[in-house]
Amino acid sequence: SGDWSSDVCSSDLVGTGVVPFRSQILDAFEKGCDTEVYLYHGNRYEDSILYDDELKALAEKHANFHYMPCISRPKGEWAGFQGYVQNKLKEVVNNSDEKDALFYICGVNAMIEDVCEHLKSVGYEDEHIHYEKYDWTRVSTQRNFEVFKFFL
Repeated sequence: SGDWSSDVCSSDLVGTGVVPFRSQILDAFEKGCDTEVYLYHGNRYEDSILYDDELKALAEKHANFHYMPCISRPKGEWAGFQGYVQNKLKEVVNNSDEKDALFYICGVNAMIEDVCEHLKSVGYEDEHIHYEKYDWTRVSTQRNFEVFKFFL
């Protein structure tokens, strides 16, 4: 729900990782959230950003919502952050004195592990770090067609 107990909330996401946080963020601001919320949303390409217009509008409407899309492989002119989302988050964390932030992270295993390792190395405790990992792996079956297995 939107009842976050920290003064600062950060979300580090990759692609579709934004989906679970979108409803949480919308609910929080519907209920009058006064917490500083930072959303770092990573995608490969500009044209694959889910909910980009909606999140930009939310940031314009609420001064305490900070939306930062990060593109790792821009196709054209991209004025925002270029690179992996975890590198942007590391940059922000390294330049912050905030140690009460809560981090909600959703993405592929390697990104999650990288972010968690970095957060712990700069002093964040486990109770400040919440995540959901996902990776899609192809698995062959006896019938010789492909299925995808979802790993958590």
